[in-house]
Amino acid sequence: MMRARYWVPYKKTAHPWEVLAYRNSDLKLNYIVDSGSFCSSILVANSNNVSQSMRVKRLSALPAHKNRCALRVVADYQFFSTIGNGSQAFSARYLINVIDRVNALYTATDWGIDEDGRRLINMGFMIKEMIIHTSPTVGQPNHYNSNTSTKRSVKAVLDNFSRNQGSDKYCLVHLFTAQSFENGVLGLAYISSPELDAAGGICSVQNRDGLGIVYYNTALSSAKATHGGTVVSREADIVTAHELGHNWGATHDDLSLECSPPYSSGGSYIMNTFSVSGYDENNNRFSPCSRRLIGKVLSKKANICFEPEMSAFCGNGKVENDTNGFAEECDVGGLLSGTSDKCCTADCRFKPNAICSPKNSPCCSSDCQFLPSTHLCLHENRLQCKLSSFCTGNSGECPEPGFVQDGTPCIEDGECLNGHCLTFCERPSVNKKPCMCSREAVACLRCCRSENGTCEPYSYDPKFILKDGTRCIHGTCSRAICIKEVADFVSHYWYIIKNLDETNFWKFVGNNLVAIIAAIVLVIWIPASILIHKIDKAREVAAIEENEGRIQVVGEKSIYKYINSYFPESNIDTNSHY
Repeated sequence: MMRARYWVPYKKTAHPWEVLAYRNSDLKLNYIVDSGSFCSSILVANSNNVSQSMRVKRLSALPAHKNRCALRVVADYQFFSTIGNGSQAFSARYLINVIDRVNALYTATDWGIDEDGRRLINMGFMIKEMIIHTSPTVGQPNHYNSNTSTKRSVKAVLDNFSRNQGSDKYCLVHLFTAQSFENGVLGLAYISSPELDAAGGICSVQNRDGLGIVYYNTALSSAKATHGGTVVSREADIVTAHELGHNWGATHDDLSLECSPPYSSGGSYIMNTFSVSGYDENNNRFSPCSRRLIGKVLSKKANICFEPEMSAFCGNGKVENDTNGFAEECDVGGLLSGTSDKCCTADCRFKPNAICSPKNSPCCSSDCQFLPSTHLCLHENRLQCKLSSFCTGNSGECPEPGFVQDGTPCIEDGECLNGHCLTFCERPSVNKKPCMCSREAVACLRCCRSENGTCEPYSYDPKFILKDGTRCIHGTCSRAICIKEVADFVSHYWYIIKNLDETNFWKFVGNNLVAIIAAIVLVIWIPASILIHKIDKAREVAAIEENEGRIQVVGEKSIYKYINSYFPESNIDTNSHY
């Protein structure tokens, strides 16, 4: 029997009642319609202000070892205070783990062959600099790091971030945040193009607009879910991989069977517009459509800003060992102010009397010493089938927690077994796999399926209706109805138009026929309705003015004659009214 995995937002001292967890099969990207996108992708218009140096750099051939897109990774204060629970160590671990998992997805992908006949494989990411904001930026309400509780425009935040942190010293710059955005948007990215003079995505160079210098090699992803809770780690991986996919040149997958197959054929891919459950074979893969688009971009641009893979890089916030045997003792990441760290030197060694760094180890004090064994580093969490955990007093690491007793109830009527939460469908009495029903009428019922069977409701009893906020096939459940959440059609549409050829045109028309017809009808109907309304109003006013004029120039007897001439059935006796 295959076990389902649960993914829970990680908090250092989370209480069981503070944790919102999901099954893999419940996971769905929070794609929301936004004027520019979901997740979103923004295609930057060509500009004469873009540096032309990219064309010059392309003259040299692509070295086989230039296979890493170096990242500047930034966590804002809201991320630090919520996801990182106010700990630099936990914040850094989260960022490192997300990038490591996303890197594994990318390096396992074959992006095709470049212009020089070399296969584009083992292409991924490495963290070159990590910035964690431990306090908000005050006095600047529009700053990306401002600590506002109101929902903001994701485009405005990314624009400000691009102006403050975008840089051509890095292949890409990514913001991790826990801000809540308008329309529940979780991510936004500037999309790359194979054109060397096009801004956006990987290897973007300096660009100027009316507000000054800006770099469009940026993206962001939020850990704040649509329903107000925290995005689970699995969804965070997919959102980040999806946004970086836009940065590398991928649009959303079209609706063809090749790039959006049903679950019986492997399911949806990473760049799918709608749901990604986490169970299907393709959920952690890029579609042929994405691979073709990204392959074209890599073939043109990888040589410009990609770097050789490095086993260790002192200063990126990640404690690493290099291939020459040098082992970092600590790594506190980017020091923007230039101030020295209390525990760690600039060459990633412990300072005298320091035995750990709180920026790397959760059981390390601010005095660079191990925290005592009485320090609780993880609360018991029965939803995860885990007991509490305490520091050991002789290590900076928080030990893995023990398991609760087998059979203990866990998430969504599941039960614990060997420290894992078996889903309701996986309980021995059911012995099936969890899934999300695709039929709208039953999308918010608990559904199960056999190994190769159809996804069906376990029961139609109302007690099996999913709770509000639970993932469903096209969005989230609300009062037993699956509320649809759609991705960025507008940005995708304009990217297709920009790169249109005859084959893609008819493919696009076929895949989006209903939307195209609706758009055409709206374009014609709305102006026509307004015009007809204005004409009717004008006629009405003219008629009133005409009648008022007649009333003013004729006597009462003439008025009644006028009425009789137009409405004979009235048969008014004009003499009796004289």
